[in-house]
Amino acid sequence: MEIKVGTNNVEETNTESQNSEESNLKIQPDDLLASSNLQDVEGDSGATLSEGESALAAMVALQEETEGRLRKVSSAFKQAKQDLDWIKKRAAEERKEETERAKGMAVKRLFEPLQNLRRSIESLEKDSVDSAILEGLRLVETSFMTGFNELGLREVPGYGSIFNPDHHEALTLMPVEKVELDNRVLQVFAAGYQVGGFLIEPAKVIVGKYTAPEVAEESEVTPEKEEGSAEEPGE
Repeated sequence: MEIKVGTNNVEETNTESQNSEESNLKIQPDDLLASSNLQDVEGDSGATLSEGESALAAMVALQEETEGRLRKVSSAFKQAKQDLDWIKKRAAEERKEETERAKGMAVKRLFEPLQNLRRSIESLEKDSVDSAILEGLRLVETSFMTGFNELGLREVPGYGSIFNPDHHEALTLMPVEKVELDNRVLQVFAAGYQVGGFLIEPAKVIVGKYTAPEVAEESEVTPEKEEGSAEEPGE
């Protein structure tokens, strides 16, 4: 009877030990869930990293594209500004030319009467006319010139200047010995006038003309054969 009890205790002890080992080897559901969650986190981290790289690459591409557009817009803006500045400058030059031309036309219409007045004064001076009359005529001439000067009337370059067919009328050419006087105005018979670039009357001038002296060519001297300087062979 005692032996039986002991046997039962041994069997019970073996059974409990086997159950304990099976319990240790058995995978619990909580452990499977934790492992699954860890894999999901690792997968999510990889996906998030890939999406972040793609987004960064897209942002870099967008930035480069935007910078390229900005450069094009900036270049186009600079070109448009340069074109606008050129148009403004050209328009200002054209307005200036038109203004000078209008002033020149106004002066030119009244300039011939002024020249006639000057010729009359010179003629009256030779005839010994009353000085009071001459003084009055000179005042009129001065008034004309003052008004013309306010409109921009100026004399064209005269004595010593380089001959310019746009400003000068050459009456004749005068030979000169110095090369620096070539094509220079030597005398002014009548002054010329202009308003800006608008010619009112050309100056009547004499222009220097330099001609380089001819160099005398040295004549070649052929030495004559002296008689008796050499004996003929065989003599």
